[in-house]
Amino acid sequence: MVKRRLRIFSVLLVWTVASFAQINTKRMMDIGRNAIFFEDYVLAIQYFNKIINVKPYWADPYFYRGVAKISLEDYVGAEADCSAALERNPFMVDAYRCRGAARACLGMYDKALSDFDKGLEFEPKNKYLMLCKGSVYSGEERWDTAIVVFSEMLKAYPNYKDAYLRRGYCYFSNGDTANALADFEKVLSIDRFSPDGHAAHGYVLNAKKDHDRALSEMNEAIRLDPYCVNYYVNRGVVLMDAGDTLGALSDYDYAIQLNPTCVAAFFNRAILRTELGQKRLALEDYDEVLDLDPENHFAVYNRALLRKELGQYRTAMKDISVIIKEYPKFYPAYFVRSELKRKLNDKKGAENDYVKALSVKQQGEKEAQSQPRDKASLPKKEKKSKDMGNHNNMVVMDKQEEMQRLTYRSESRGRVQNVNFHVELGAIVKLTAHPKAGMSMGKHTLFDKRISVFNGKKIYPEQLTLSCEERQIDNDELQQCFSRIEKTTRQIADHPSPKNYFSRSLDYLCVSDFESALEDLNQAIEGNDSENAWLYYFCRANVRYLKYLSEVELVNKGEMSLPEGMDLSMVGQVACDLVQKDYDKVKELMPDFSPAWYNSGHVYVRQQNYQSALDNFSKSIALTPSFAEAYFNRGLTHIYLKKKDEGISDLSKAGELGLYSAYNVIKRFGGNR
Repeated sequence: MVKRRLRIFSVLLVWTVASFAQINTKRMMDIGRNAIFFEDYVLAIQYFNKIINVKPYWADPYFYRGVAKISLEDYVGAEADCSAALERNPFMVDAYRCRGAARACLGMYDKALSDFDKGLEFEPKNKYLMLCKGSVYSGEERWDTAIVVFSEMLKAYPNYKDAYLRRGYCYFSNGDTANALADFEKVLSIDRFSPDGHAAHGYVLNAKKDHDRALSEMNEAIRLDPYCVNYYVNRGVVLMDAGDTLGALSDYDYAIQLNPTCVAAFFNRAILRTELGQKRLALEDYDEVLDLDPENHFAVYNRALLRKELGQYRTAMKDISVIIKEYPKFYPAYFVRSELKRKLNDKKGAENDYVKALSVKQQGEKEAQSQPRDKASLPKKEKKSKDMGNHNNMVVMDKQEEMQRLTYRSESRGRVQNVNFHVELGAIVKLTAHPKAGMSMGKHTLFDKRISVFNGKKIYPEQLTLSCEERQIDNDELQQCFSRIEKTTRQIADHPSPKNYFSRSLDYLCVSDFESALEDLNQAIEGNDSENAWLYYFCRANVRYLKYLSEVELVNKGEMSLPEGMDLSMVGQVACDLVQKDYDKVKELMPDFSPAWYNSGHVYVRQQNYQSALDNFSKSIALTPSFAEAYFNRGLTHIYLKKKDEGISDLSKAGELGLYSAYNVIKRFGGNR
């Protein structure tokens, strides 16, 4: 499986800036490519979006947007953009390289090789295409073929160190440590300051049990590149092999500090903590692994074993059943489940699993004797099943797999897919006077002409905005809200109009007084203000929903109790039905008001009515095609329904529109297959 990021552009072109037009597309192209150079990929995408809107027939902005997306590990989006570039210019060699790299990372190896071969038709000596082609064979574990490609390449480019690095990796993976060492030593003779060369050399030395020299090489790699996470992870493996347990633990701690989404560091630390007897801490690490990589079955199996040791038999049962379903020929899992069932007094089930384990084991031994095959020829599922025996082995990271550099502190810059966002639905759209600052290059706010008209009537003293995110108001603003509540209360005493009730409800909402806000909105709706009724219903639905979510949080914290005979699911059903009734009224009165459809979809997800949620998010997108949060929520909903391809496609679009947290979700749930 190719997991490394493949570099797909060499040198940024310097263009002569022509005369300024209304939108200077050449200037914007320069800025976008500069943003790529400085690893500001989200910003780059926004510039290329603008160019595509003005000149959709240009191939270049599609290509460079694909470059930015592949750097963010949005391989689906990168493939689509490079395909669009090639439709406009079928002679763009770099686009074949970029698309091939994206396809390789998606596991589409044949199509990737086809792209690289097509590019080589135009430029037969293109070393980057040759390198990518060899890397695909390496990703398929076709080591001999990959070695041939890299060797041919080195005839044309005898001092190209990346080719030696890749070929050395293939030699090592194929069991040829002598040639691997020779290639890595050649890298260091070409460039003695190559951190990758020192790290690779060190790991081969470690495999040969030369731990002291291996550690020296890993130390040198870290000295040369102190922010590369995989060096710390791999040095941790070397330290473990050398018997320095505490040193290894320190390296994993620091790797996680550098990159809180590093699965290998959490996994290895979990194994280490288990050996040290820190079982509950190890369990927390496996939970982190599975939060970041839900299909990591080694972690699922190890967690099952830990839960069994800690007496958590029912949760262990769930984990081990997942393994049996995925790997029906992995007989140790049946033995584990048999023991768990015995602990839970399910004697018949325990006996059945024990007999099944013996049967599967005997069958496997017969197959191994009658049909001996080379490991590389095993079908994928069988191969995975055999590999489950390595569940307790430390993970070694590929030299380019997790290059987390601390170039930027901003969450929206650099490799945002590595920022550890909490995965949850985008917030509902609210009518607010305090919108959160925009999403760097995208926006949290939505424009609707009707809100502008409403603002022009001066019903509420501040400008109102439709926004998914509100900022926290400061103390001065809070006091202004209380002052307005008092003033509006006096006005209502003299003139109880729907507009006054509505105005006061917005201030009550600012101070989180949901009950009072709800009462005022009820009064506003009953006041027969037909012109603004749709907005009153929209805000009442929002208040009801926010009130319900707040109560759920209080109940979960033990700070609020439910009425006797009620549970959260019952309360939720009643509350969400009332919320949906109000949103339905808005849709009836203003069927083209996108936020009502979007918010309704949000509530449907809460009710686990995913198909209705998809329908509502799709309607919202049809009404507002640039609504990033709607794509994001629809993408997550697809993922909940196990429709990963559709989900990744929507998340890619959300990221393209500026919602950068989408790239983290893509990385977790299938961008790299």
